[in-house]
Amino acid sequence: NTKTQRLQHLFDAFDTNGDGTLATSELRALATVLVRHRLRTEKYTQDSKKKIAGKQTEAANPGEEISHMYNELLDLDDNKSGGLSFRELEDGLAKCPALNKLICDMQLPVYDSLVSLG
Repeated sequence: NTKTQRLQHLFDAFDTNGDGTLATSELRALATVLVRHRLRTEKYTQDSKKKIAGKQTEAANPGEEISHMYNELLDLDDNKSGGLSFRELEDGLAKCPALNKLICDMQLPVYDSLVSLG
């Protein structure tokens, strides 16, 4: 799968009514999945670092993380329609390296399992 195909698959999985736009509830579901993935990834990374450095790290607040991610996604809504089209998501990711990296770094098995949770 190409990056665009994977992104389209992700978009389609969250566009539950099939109207070609991610509305508020769909964006919140996507934000939840992305935060869940990031926190899992960071947990494994932090667990490894803790074993090496012997330091305890603060736990993230998932609710705040999801709200922040939701707002990041909503910022990609160029025409301010209140929803996010596939083109706006794709174009927005080109301007948002951290979000782009988060989506691109998902390994296919992890990606598929997260999509199924959405």
